[in-house]
Amino acid sequence: MRDDHIEQIISVIRGTVGITTESRELMLRRKLKELNLKSGPEGYIKQRRDPVAIWIAEARRWAKNKCLMGMKVHIDMVVKSIPLPDGVDRRAIGGVFKHPDFQRIGTVRTKKPGGGYRSSGEFILSSQTVPKDAITEW
Repeated sequence: MRDDHIEQIISVIRGTVGITTESRELMLRRKLKELNLKSGPEGYIKQRRDPVAIWIAEARRWAKNKCLMGMKVHIDMVVKSIPLPDGVDRRAIGGVFKHPDFQRIGTVRTKKPGGGYRSSGEFILSSQTVPKDAITEW
């Protein structure tokens, strides 16, 4: 934690409940200094409750579970198991694997519902080891 933040917290504690001894203040300062707080805004998934954010959170959860079972996943698998809600634009599927938990390891070719083929990324969890035959340079 930054020193200026520590000073602000100490002043609030002094003004509300008080700090009885100098040794307690030093202990509190040391504990606050050791805190590793995230910088930046809070994650939007917990705050946003729109259908897109909820669907992306569900899709990521499903994909993580499949990866934990040892499978490689791609977006067509996700959409087949967790269909997009009515009124949600198909472009929302691009947000599923844009997360640090996922790592792209290759490309898979799948058949489109109306005919033809499309290429999409194949992913595993970032914490998993990359298979030897994986293409990681794009």
